[in-house]
Amino acid sequence: MQYTAVVRCQKSTDGGKTWGLYETIFPEEGTFCRQPIQVLSNGRWIFANWLCTDSAEGLSGDPTAFRISDDEGKTWHMVMMPKSNGHVHANVVELEPGHLVAFMRNREAYRIHRSESFDWGETWSEPVATSAAQQQFQHQRPLNCRSGRIAIAYNPTCTPTPQPGKAAWPGLRCPVAVALSEDGGKTFPMIRWMERGEGFMGDENKTNNKQYEYPYLMQSRDGAMHLTYAARTRQGIKYIRFRE
Repeated sequence: MQYTAVVRCQKSTDGGKTWGLYETIFPEEGTFCRQPIQVLSNGRWIFANWLCTDSAEGLSGDPTAFRISDDEGKTWHMVMMPKSNGHVHANVVELEPGHLVAFMRNREAYRIHRSESFDWGETWSEPVATSAAQQQFQHQRPLNCRSGRIAIAYNPTCTPTPQPGKAAWPGLRCPVAVALSEDGGKTFPMIRWMERGEGFMGDENKTNNKQYEYPYLMQSRDGAMHLTYAARTRQGIKYIRFRE
């Protein structure tokens, strides 16, 4: 279960061909992760986690925590995001040296939330909902583009009637969209649906639509964007290459 999870580390010294034995680096039960470790411009490592509990409210109280290392993972210290209960799947983007933003899914499943740090991740603001009405992200992966924009890949599905403090689980994970922001992730006015699935309409139409979920977005040196996601209810992985 998520609330018994720990985080382990395995290392490779030959480019990933072979791997050593694992070691548990965060033994606190309930430690869960989604985004890879991010290396900031000053060399600091920051690793977004959330802390799961066996909650009667369906994991609605999970807070966000950051593990920070200044010696390439030899030692870590933890920073909590204030008033982040119910905000999970944090993804960190460095807008400029030391200025970080984190984007989180809210357990009420109605908006993506945003928090900022101006001191390399040592302190964070309280998470706030982003302003645009269409920003209703279920699973999301942001990217700091070479153009200065922030791109985010996500499922634009949400809970139509969210209840404060109550976790919700929208069943429909389709379509997959990519959106662009030019104001540091406050609004995302440019949206393209990259995957429409089977195309059937209607709320929670899981009978005819399969799941397209857990998107991952990256940009290569030539500026191309690369998107992958689990497709057809985890029967395989789809890949799309495109440009901003």
